[in-house]
Amino acid sequence: MSSELAKPKHASIVDLSRMLVMPALEPSRQRERIAAMERDLILPVKLLLVIYLFFNVFLSEWFWDPVTTRELIQEIIKWIFFTYALLNVIAARIFLASDTIPLGTLRATVMGSCIIDSLMLACLTFITDGFDSSLYFVFLALVVRNVNSMPAMGPQLFLQLTTNLSYIFAGLMDLWIT
Repeated sequence: MSSELAKPKHASIVDLSRMLVMPALEPSRQRERIAAMERDLILPVKLLLVIYLFFNVFLSEWFWDPVTTRELIQEIIKWIFFTYALLNVIAARIFLASDTIPLGTLRATVMGSCIIDSLMLACLTFITDGFDSSLYFVFLALVVRNVNSMPAMGPQLFLQLTTNLSYIFAGLMDLWIT
């Protein structure tokens, strides 16, 4: 009892910080988690999204001839979409062969995939009224995906910061343009 009373106050903070640290997953478990999340769940959703966006970006009246700054930015977003689709094809190839790809390459691919998804979603948020966009809830889904796909705390914090900043940037760009 007297040893607890003699314990310095900062020791309880250290104990609390140890509780917040997520234990490292074994490499085989990390590989299974990436395959389950990225290959089995995210890839089919992305395929549907890319098909839908292709139709709306290139085959519909969603975009028009660039005259204003907003329309010029929307024209640039067409090329960003093309790059996004190409990068997703490369990532899909890696995720589909996840059993034979080194774990470091899988982690880097997950990180890159999460970042490009966040940036593409920011572009779509800009097109759909910035802070008033209904795509806000998709950013929340990205946050959940980042937590599940990247269990290490450092990369996870970086991804969350990137996701949040891309949403803020898209909203501010919309305010600045209008």
